[in-house]
Amino acid sequence: MKYTTIRNNPKQFLALTSLTIEEFDGLVPIFSSHWSSWIRHFTLNGKPRQRRYSPKSDKLKLSDEEMLFFILYYHKNNPLQEAIAASFDMTQDLANKLIHILMPLLNKSLAKWAPETNPQRLDNVLTEGEYYAGDCTERRIQRDKHDQEHYYSGKKKAHSVKNFLIVSAIGMVVFLSNMVEGKRHDKKMAEELRLSIQRKITMGLDSGFRGLTTPESVKVEMPIRKPRNGELTDDQKAENKDMSSRRVIVENGISGCKRLRIVKDVIRLH
Repeated sequence: MKYTTIRNNPKQFLALTSLTIEEFDGLVPIFSSHWSSWIRHFTLNGKPRQRRYSPKSDKLKLSDEEMLFFILYYHKNNPLQEAIAASFDMTQDLANKLIHILMPLLNKSLAKWAPETNPQRLDNVLTEGEYYAGDCTERRIQRDKHDQEHYYSGKKKAHSVKNFLIVSAIGMVVFLSNMVEGKRHDKKMAEELRLSIQRKITMGLDSGFRGLTTPESVKVEMPIRKPRNGELTDDQKAENKDMSSRRVIVENGISGCKRLRIVKDVIRLH
């Protein structure tokens, strides 16, 4: 697999990395800075260097752009290590080392775009008067040897974990909660977060959050439930449809994250 060849095909480049060429080029200088700082102090085995680093003596033949391409390809496609090693013409041992080295460096490079994770600091990322949408999403994990029942989700018929997200009107994930077991109910999870919001905003939620207690500054939009043995009026149906069209941004935000198969699939990296 040649980076230079794939770069000449923007559609293929996007499919393999989840980034456009323009986005990739904007990330390269930041990633390169973190990589240069790391490799000057550590060997590929992760041990502190005893001698000054010299690129000419390095067994690694990848450029900074190729290493960024390598780790983005891994996140997007979640391949076996033998498969990614064969694709980049290296040994499985080297592929394993690079994955463990480059993953934290990529996280550092993307830190300025990372969502808030502390529910007590939400006001720092929210804008007064704006619309946001919230929802929970589940993803499968490998079965735990010692605590299998705790993470088993009857809904997914698999072991899973769950996160709560808040997405802005432009599709940006502004808040991402810590993971909990997948079987926990959406409403209970949101209540336990104790979201601290002082700004006046509107938040769209689905019916799974019905009865959720929110801060007074938050105006909640939720679909009107169909009455028992009754029907919704045409106006109520139209209102529900309008709410759904606004709230769909959270589904788009979740699907945007799960384009990365390392998030969607069961991750093989322990």
